Amino acid sequence: DGTTSNSANPTHIYTAPGVYTVTLAAVLIDVSGISCPSTIKRTVTIVDHLPGTFSANSYIGNCTPFTAQFTNHTLPSSSTTWDFGDGTTATGDNVSHTYYNVGTYNVHMNVIDPGGCIYDTTKVITIGGPSGTFTYTTKTVCGPVPVRFDATAFFTDSLRWDFGDGTFATTTSPFIYHTYLQPGVFIPSVELIAGATTNCRIKIVGKDTIKVDYLKAGFTAALTRLCDSTKAVFVDTSRAYSGLQLYEWDYGDGTIGNGQSSTHFYQSVNTYTVTEIVTSKWGCKDTAKLLLPIAISTTPIAQITSVTSICAKDTIRLQSNINSVDPINLVKWVVSNGVVSYTNNFDLVISTPGVYNVSLIVGTIYGCYDTSRTTIVVNPNPTITVSNDQKICLGQSVQLLANSSTGNYQWTPLSGLSCYNCANPIASPLATTQYVVSTATTAGCKASDTVKVTVVQPIKLTVSPNDTLCIGQSTVLTVSGAPNYIWSPSATLSCSTCPNPIVNTSITTTYTVVGYDNENCFTDTAKVVVAIGEYPVVTLPAPQILSTGTLFPITSQITNGPISIYTWTPSANLSCNDCPIPILDVKKDACYTLEAENIYGCKGSDTFCVRVFCQNTQVFIPNTFTPDGDGINDVFMVRGTGIKAVKQFRVYNRWGEIVFERNNFAPNQTQFGWDGKVRGVLATPDVFVYTAEVLCENDVPYTYKGNVTLIR
Repeated sequence: DGTTSNSANPTHIYTAPGVYTVTLAAVLIDVSGISCPSTIKRTVTIVDHLPGTFSANSYIGNCTPFTAQFTNHTLPSSSTTWDFGDGTTATGDNVSHTYYNVGTYNVHMNVIDPGGCIYDTTKVITIGGPSGTFTYTTKTVCGPVPVRFDATAFFTDSLRWDFGDGTFATTTSPFIYHTYLQPGVFIPSVELIAGATTNCRIKIVGKDTIKVDYLKAGFTAALTRLCDSTKAVFVDTSRAYSGLQLYEWDYGDGTIGNGQSSTHFYQSVNTYTVTEIVTSKWGCKDTAKLLLPIAISTTPIAQITSVTSICAKDTIRLQSNINSVDPINLVKWVVSNGVVSYTNNFDLVISTPGVYNVSLIVGTIYGCYDTSRTTIVVNPNPTITVSNDQKICLGQSVQLLANSSTGNYQWTPLSGLSCYNCANPIASPLATTQYVVSTATTAGCKASDTVKVTVVQPIKLTVSPNDTLCIGQSTVLTVSGAPNYIWSPSATLSCSTCPNPIVNTSITTTYTVVGYDNENCFTDTAKVVVAIGEYPVVTLPAPQILSTGTLFPITSQITNGPISIYTWTPSANLSCNDCPIPILDVKKDACYTLEAENIYGCKGSDTFCVRVFCQNTQVFIPNTFTPDGDGINDVFMVRGTGIKAVKQFRVYNRWGEIVFERNNFAPNQTQFGWDGKVRGVLATPDVFVYTAEVLCENDVPYTYKGNVTLIR
């Protein structure tokens, strides 16, 4: 290559591939010292790349994704670079790579050893499994329109469709329809599935988005009636997921418009079909229609109905006569003195004489107006005065004094007056009367004044009824019928001039009250008796110890009567609870209280207590009986007083056998006695033994035993 070396063992690096002749020129010296030149040639071939070796865990994959493990066997290496044939690379002696698509791939390994030699090796990897493509022609969908998806698939058993909106479907058919229920932008995909376990899957993602638009056309119409025309304002209420970009209007009367909001004026009465066509930003269109009845407003006609001449302070009725096709929403009266009213019929009062202008303004709900005008003349009123109000006692008289600007007078009512058309009549009424004196002008205007003559009437007192009290109690006396009062005697009263004094007295007293009016015309007198009683003293018998079943009369001694009400508590086992001497049926220990109330309402009380005992002599059981059916002593039974119950009654024969038994019954009952029969057969005369367990009224038990002889 043009370079030399004088070394016996040289090292040389070739920098370019090629075939080189290496020549060794040497001078050999033998043992005798003779030098002999010698030349040796060799051929060296330098190549750019040398073949290398590598291995893979498998060169055939049956399904994607498939992961291959590659190992470099060209060692040592300072650099190992891999190209997997699918556009991806890696470095290293041991690498792995995953293939996601079906196909045949050339795997190329490039190794550089420490001496700089390059080794190239290429092997083929084959990946099998399902493959294919899928398409959908619809890119923009307006509303719920089905979209068709078509797949071209190889080595595929089924397809799992993902429509991008959260819904999925699995089919064996290569096409499917799907309706998007919600608007939005969606990217669909499909999985190609193969194999018995469906583990071999290839996912193909769509290249284009599907735009699903929602468009709903709509609008509102606001009508404003003008005079002789109607203004319609149309406001769009359409909705579109992608937004709106175009609005077209057809007003139904041969004219069109555009814009999101539109105004149109209708000149004639009719029902028009208004159409709006809207276009969304994704090109979807929708149409809304509205039947719009149009009515044209008319100008109202207003007229005033009223008199044109009144007196000052008179009330004049201003009436409106309105003729209008459309509803009226304004009726306004304006008077030149500043008075304003908004009613159809207006009552007007003018106090100052003069000439006044009146205007009636009428408007419809659509803003059409008309005005009517009139003039009212207000005439002056006369003046008249009368003397101040008067007050007299019944039977007295008083003179009334009047003064009129016209010189004429008219009095009402006529009762009690000396004249009815004079200036100063004498008034003698029997009851309080208000007199009116009037005067009038030639124009018919009138004036009047009033004077009240109050007639003080005799008074009549009404007092509370007579009352009864117990010592130490108080009561209230009442009186009505007069404005002023005087009570006597006043020493035991809380006040002597009030209508309701409080009484605190210890003796029966008659109280007198005198009533009089404020004018000292009349008086009246009334009396009230307050009777005072003492509290009853009740004395009942001393405590008693009695046997059960005893009937004991409870007597009492009572002072400070007479007694009107007797009340005994408790009332159990008493013959009465409101009598002076009840009969006590002694049963248990108890205490009884008597409350006695006398005719004055005063009460007193005392208590009587009884302790109860039960003794064996209270039970009588005979020692013989004769059950022969003669109605005398036919039944052997338990008799007694003060006994609540017989708990057990048994009869035994002389061998100790029970021939009769009864339990839990009341004494003195023949149906619970022994009729002398044993198992339905009358027993032979004999002596029998009995036992009886009884419970007294005070719940004390006793047991009785003995013999009884059955005799025929």
